[in-house]
Amino acid sequence: MIIDNELIKKMNGGPIRLHLGCGTKYLEGYVNIDYPVEKHSIVQPKADVFGDFRELKCPENSVDEIRLHHVFEHFSRGTSLGLLVGWNKWLKVGGVLHLATPDAEESARVICSNRPLANKMIAIRHLTGSHEAAWAYHIEQWFEERFVHTLTMLNYNIVMLNKINRDGTIFDIEVKGTKVNETKLNELIVSAEKLLWESATGPIE
Repeated sequence: MIIDNELIKKMNGGPIRLHLGCGTKYLEGYVNIDYPVEKHSIVQPKADVFGDFRELKCPENSVDEIRLHHVFEHFSRGTSLGLLVGWNKWLKVGGVLHLATPDAEESARVICSNRPLANKMIAIRHLTGSHEAAWAYHIEQWFEERFVHTLTMLNYNIVMLNKINRDGTIFDIEVKGTKVNETKLNELIVSAEKLLWESATGPIE
């Protein structure tokens, strides 16, 4: 999937900002991308481009900002790392990656507390997704230490990290990283492989 040149022209020579998995939150000044309407069972996405952004192709050093809000957790470990590597190549040096996901660490504290079962079930639902569609499952869990470690390994400098307490039961984490410098693709892949090994339970994996 390649972004239409007409959409790029809409930026009037300004920054190229991608809002991936936009849902109903249409952001002016961004190219908003989401799955086609037929893949959604509840929300009706408002997007400039409909398609699977995992298939999106962008030139290296062409993008100023990439943002995903409550989308990144839907991807497997390998896919997540592959996306982070690819996005780093797309971004200009100093370009911004902006992610928000459920906070697994704070949600786990609710689940392991003496809070009522209803609160614990809400925390579990927040961690695992709504399940109303084939894509509506949260596959990976993210928290402060993991974000800092992962992004730093993959050539991002953390410039903002915000832990969000919505109501004492639902917790999110928001992070911004900037591309540090131009790094060769094979070096990023080596770092991604090291991160994958950190999740292995033994050499057989």
